[in-house]
Amino acid sequence: MPSSTWISSGEPQIRVSRTDQVVTFVKEKREAVVAGSVVLIAAAILGAWFYLHYSQINDTAWKQLFIAQQTGFSGAYAESEKKLDEVAAGFARSDAAPYAVMSKGDILFRQEKYKEALEEYKKLVNGPAYMRPFAIYNAGKSREALALTAEAAADYRDFLAKYSDHMLAPEVHFSLAAVQEKLGDREGARSTYEKIAILYPETSWSEAAKQKTGQAAPAQPR
Repeated sequence: MPSSTWISSGEPQIRVSRTDQVVTFVKEKREAVVAGSVVLIAAAILGAWFYLHYSQINDTAWKQLFIAQQTGFSGAYAESEKKLDEVAAGFARSDAAPYAVMSKGDILFRQEKYKEALEEYKKLVNGPAYMRPFAIYNAGKSREALALTAEAAADYRDFLAKYSDHMLAPEVHFSLAAVQEKLGDREGARSTYEKIAILYPETSWSEAAKQKTGQAAPAQPR
């Protein structure tokens, strides 16, 4: 008989789709699937709750920080310091906490309580990365105000070694030159002023540095 008319006997092969496989698995493992789904849903709900809870805490911390700062700006320093301490301690895990510490340092500095201000700034020297440059510089200014000139110079050098491209760098250079003058390091101060003129041309810092070294252009006659 010709092969073209041959008919295969027996059961036909049926391919099972992936969907059918999934359905079969779910039927066979119903309890495990349900339990797994419950765990995933619970985890999602718990995660959402933590996120919302943290957001609410963070928002509250920022509001309390604003109130504390405004209290300080009004001149009620003692009350402001107390409120800032409450933010730093009560919302320690919030983004506002480091700003509360910095703000307290600034308020103390404004009152010429340089030693106390220094203690606040020192808390942030190894704090969040975005706060460290400000903490190091402010610590230097506090030490300079306390006549700890050599220590202030060390702070300024530390800043410039780590954050040479920071927006505060020109000011820190100028502060370093000033303390070098106080320390009697005239050559070091002159070198720093010359560096300022080179690094920050056509800026007020450059002009001030040139005035210090006698390189400023003479005033134009009117």
